[in-house]
Amino acid sequence: MFQLKERGGRLGLIFADGRRKSLPYLQLIETEYNPDMAAIILDFVGHRVTVYGRNIVRLYEGIEDEDVGEIVERHINDVGLDESAVYIGRITFERI
Repeated sequence: MFQLKERGGRLGLIFADGRRKSLPYLQLIETEYNPDMAAIILDFVGHRVTVYGRNIVRLYEGIEDEDVGEIVERHINDVGLDESAVYIGRITFERI
């Protein structure tokens, strides 16, 4: 799941365990959508965020436009059976 916002600012990450992090779009250096991994890879200054899920190309496009305010990691039971919905199964955050 993801939330739209006003352009610019920060990209928030909400993990299934309740942790939250955010990074400024101004520090986003490179984005990659990798359908083989079912992942979006976001390289920020000093950090890498990898978002794994299904139907995430729409999320990738929103990130490219800086329209996404939050990305929320969910358990599969939270999204029901809608196969067309964007589903974020895992977010990893690492310092690089």
